Amino acid sequence: MNFDLDKFLPYRLSLATNTLSQALAKDYAAFDITRTQWRVLAVLGAGLEGEQDWTAGAIAHKTMMDKTTLSRAIKNLIERGLVKRKAAQDDGRASPLALTAKGRKLFEKIVPIALAHEERIVGNISNDDLKTLERILGALLVHD
Repeated sequence: MNFDLDKFLPYRLSLATNTLSQALAKDYAAFDITRTQWRVLAVLGAGLEGEQDWTAGAIAHKTMMDKTTLSRAIKNLIERGLVKRKAAQDDGRASPLALTAKGRKLFEKIVPIALAHEERIVGNISNDDLKTLERILGALLVHD
């Protein structure tokens, strides 16, 4: 059996993801925010896909994060006054989450830093290669 780990796509994608995430984590560590907490703030702050009400389950599905890790991050963000639970419209079991004013302010401080980081990453990639990468990632990230 011939197996070259350095050419194994899942391994290479994992390395790329970890490298990029760790570098960005250094940028927002100044705000005392973890990678997981940033992902929660980013989903709530960006209002992805026009959704107004994000539950923990919806965030876990969108980000493909482990529910236990996500739950701890949400609990911490609530304790810090950055995220709040809103009253559920139906039976109350899945409380929607939202940024507080303090959370929105923090999100708005971090976004320019995150975008500048992204620009540093893609700065040496041609527009054609970047479009190809986005297309390939889109194909790889198709999930239910």
